[in-house]
Parts: sequence; structure tokens; C-alpha cells
Amino acid sequence: MKTQFLLGAFLLSSIAYSQVGIKTNTPEATLDVRAKNHNGAVTATDGILVPRVNSLANSGSVNGQLVYLIADTTAPTFAKGFYYWDGASWQPLSSTAGIGLYDTTQDSWNDVSGNVTLPTGSVAIGSTTPHASAVLDMSSVTNKGMIAPNVALTSITDQVTVANPKKGLLVYNTGTSTLTTAGYVYWNGTEWRTLYNTSAANPAITGLNCANAYVSPTTFTNGSPYSGTITIPYTGGNGGSYNAGTPFTQNGLTFTLQAGVLSSSTGSITYSVSGTPNFSSPSTKTVPFTFLGQTCNAIIGAANTFSIGETRGFTVAVPASTFLINTSSNWMTGSSDPTGTTNIGTVNGRSMIAAANKLSDPNVIIVKGLRLDFLNEGTGSSVRPVVYNTTSSVIRYHTSGLSTADAVTSGVSNYVAPGYFGQYMDGNSDFTCSNNNSAEFTSVQLTFDDGQWYKVEFHATRVDDVYHGYWVVTRIQ
Repeated sequence: MKTQFLLGAFLLSSIAYSQVGIKTNTPEATLDVRAKNHNGAVTATDGILVPRVNSLANSGSVNGQLVYLIADTTAPTFAKGFYYWDGASWQPLSSTAGIGLYDTTQDSWNDVSGNVTLPTGSVAIGSTTPHASAVLDMSSVTNKGMIAPNVALTSITDQVTVANPKKGLLVYNTGTSTLTTAGYVYWNGTEWRTLYNTSAANPAITGLNCANAYVSPTTFTNGSPYSGTITIPYTGGNGGSYNAGTPFTQNGLTFTLQAGVLSSSTGSITYSVSGTPNFSSPSTKTVPFTFLGQTCNAIIGAANTFSIGETRGFTVAVPASTFLINTSSNWMTGSSDPTGTTNIGTVNGRSMIAAANKLSDPNVIIVKGLRLDFLNEGTGSSVRPVVYNTTSSVIRYHTSGLSTADAVTSGVSNYVAPGYFGQYMDGNSDFTCSNNNSAEFTSVQLTFDDGQWYKVEFHATRVDDVYHGYWVVTRIQ
């Protein structure tokens, strides 16, 4: 009778409220079962008992069917706990440890306090068999990459953005904070370093030296495609890395800074140079460069840039009948005027290079704007070793040397005006060049105020009434 009464009350409650409440008259769900101490401490008799079984050998019949396995079994193998039928097999619902939904298979990861851990073994992504030597094996993944944690470090010693970094920790610095070097960096225990084990510090230099810039190839031809480089020395490098620069174009040529790593003292940067120039050597163009806050102007086009240790030679041959013509040339009568407005005049003498029709030859040797040449002495047989200023400014240079006959005179503070030949590079001014008889040679130390130092050699002969001029230059410093 009691059973019938309770069943009837249960059915009436379902009809009246469409919800069932046990120990409550106000159910909040389809079935609302309240504990003895609602929202209070659990008692020994609180809870719901689902069907209890001692084996899961038989299949379920309805998806969601719930049972409780009262003990571990081995045939088949199941651990004690709640199971539900998913239409194909019995699946565990919870663990006896009570930590949420629990997967008892060997590939499970334990989620404890927000940390995902794998106590032992290895992890494979894209494969079921990680390589035995790897903790993490992603080699089977194709057309995808790995993204490391992105951070915005403030300095190479920043231990705040990433608190207490462990030695060997790898991150990707976005470069959006005060440490602007973007890329992968790792903590070496003292500072953040790039993957090349170079400094991750923001790159910096103290000076840029365009006076010693070197262009290769050195000559340009109007309308002809050019491809080469210009290398510019710097001082005060701090070992930082720098990215490729934004290209700029001038006189038909595009200059692009190549990425690199600064030395910790002096070094050089390199720009690629390509395009079709609108000028020809030995004409010159001035190109401005800015790098890490330092600026300078480099001169290109005159074939007058040498790298340290580089040696170049040039020679011409011209018949005596063509060369020995009494021609007047601009010539410095003295060497001590910085303005280039005095000590200027003319001399009877013709340029050997001009007589050989080689003035536009890109292989003519020009050192810091000074073209190496010989002047004849009018209709006489001797020649005079000289330099010629190809630029639009006064050039100051210093010389000393020896020849087969005389020492070089007027060696210190020689000034030569634009478009003028300088003082002779031989003590008595002339090389004696009798036909098939005599020849002379002089070796000159040539220096400039910026520290550049060259060894210059002049040699001339007259064989079968043909004059031969030879010039050799080596840059020492």
C-alpha cells in the first residue's frame, strides 16, 4: 500500500509540475534530488545509487545507459567506477580519485591545477610512434610550422617580462618593446642571445666612414646594367644584429643594405647595388648613406676606391709621333695653396693617357680622385710622372719616394686644383726615355689626411719609337 501511494504521488507530481522533486516542493530541473542538508555538509545517506554490476562483459542497449562497476575486472579489463554505454562500448565516466572525467588509456595527460603534464614517455604529433630519441616528435607534420611563445622583451637582461627564465629557455621576441631586435632568442643564464649566439642588443655604432668606402666593380657605364656592392667601414659596433634596409634609388642605381651582425669594435656594412646608371666613369656621383643614426656621403664612379691590400695596374702604348706634340696643359707651379687659386699655370706637356685616347678607359688608375699619368716635355724625349685632379675640389696629398735617378721632392702638403696636374713625382722632374736606350722608374709613398696610404709606382720606356707607360698601385691602409 505504501509503495502504491508513493508511486501515485510521484506520478501526480510529474503531471502537476512536469518536474519531479525529492525532498523539495520546488524542483529546479526535470529531476531535482536534495540532500539531507541542502547545500550543506554531506551525510552518510546522501546520494543516488545507479545499478551496480560486477562485470561489463555484456553490451548495453541504449546510448547513455549508466552503471557502476563495483570492482576491477580482467576479462574484459575494466577499472572500478562509473561507465556509460556509447552505442559501441562501455566508457569510463570518472575515476576513483575523483578528478573529473578520467581517461585510463596510456595516451592520457593529467590536468592538475592548470598544468598539463606527461609523467613519462614521448609525444608525437601527426604520428602514433614518436622517435625513441625525441621527447616531442613533429616530423610527420607537413605544411605547418611551430609557433613559439611571443614576448616583448625590454632589454637583453630582462627577467621581468619572462619571470625567472631557465637557462636554455627559447622565446620569440616581437621587437615591439624597447628591445627592438625581433626574432628567436634564448636565455643563456645571463642575457638573451640570438640563435646565432650573437648579442640580442639593439644594434649601434659610433661612426660611419664613407671616405674609405669600397665599390666593386669600381666603374660604371651609362646605359649598361650594373650589379655590384659598396662596402662602408664603421666604428664602435656593439655586436648587435641588424636587418636588411629599405632600398633607395639614385642615378639609376638601387642601393639595399644587406642584413648582418656588427662586430664589437670596427667593421663594415655592405649594400647591394643594381640598376642601369645614367653616368659613366670616371665621372663621379655622391651618394648619401644613413645607418643606425650615422650618416656620410660616398663618392662612386671614379674607379678610385681600393680595398686594403688591393693592387691594380694599367699600361698604355703610344707612338712617339703622336705623343711628342707641344701641347699646353694646366699645371700647379707650386704646391702650398689650400685654396687652389694660386700657384696655377700651364706647362708644355701632353698627357700620355690622352695621347693614347684612354681617358675614358675604366681601367685608368685613379686614387682618391688623382689620375696617374705622364706628361711629355713638349718635343723632347723625356716624360714626367704626375697626378691629375679629376674632381671638382682641391685635393691635398703627401708623398715621398725613390727613383732610379732622383728622390721625390715637395713631399708634404701638396695641393692640386681641380682640372690641374700636380707637382712632378720625380726629383729632377723628368724620366729620361731615349729610344731603345734608357728608361726610369719611381716608387712613391702616397698618403692622405684621412689616413689612407698607397704605394704608387711609375715606369716609362721608349721602344722602337713607341712610348710605354706603366702604373701600379697597392693600398696599404
